[in-house]
Amino acid sequence: MDNSYARYWRGKAYDQSGRPNQALQDLAKTADAEGYFASSAAIAMSMIYFNRNPSALNVLKKYMLLYDPNRTSKSDVAVAYNNRCYAYMHVGDLKKALDDCTRSLQYGSIPDAFRKQQELVKRLGAQEKGL
Repeated sequence: MDNSYARYWRGKAYDQSGRPNQALQDLAKTADAEGYFASSAAIAMSMIYFNRNPSALNVLKKYMLLYDPNRTSKSDVAVAYNNRCYAYMHVGDLKKALDDCTRSLQYGSIPDAFRKQQELVKRLGAQEKGL
């Protein structure tokens, strides 16, 4: 019997009640099962990691279903690219960050992605001028 539905919501409840370790366990099992809640679980995991440490790249790289609009809703694809954009910015990989912000905007209208895209274009332009 698949308990992804129950695990997902229990993971969300753990997160909301300040128990991120338990939340990550349930959300990882849900994401690994690649069922209906897999993309939502992976995004929730990335947010928990962002709250702990701004580099959530491990989660965002592991669950490639996040970037497949045939397996994940377009709004979740947009959020996933936006989150990975932020993670790449944090580690200083501005070109990958810009690529992900641009991809995010192809799947949804996220004001944060648009703002980051503009910032990255400026920063990369300044780097090129400095070379």
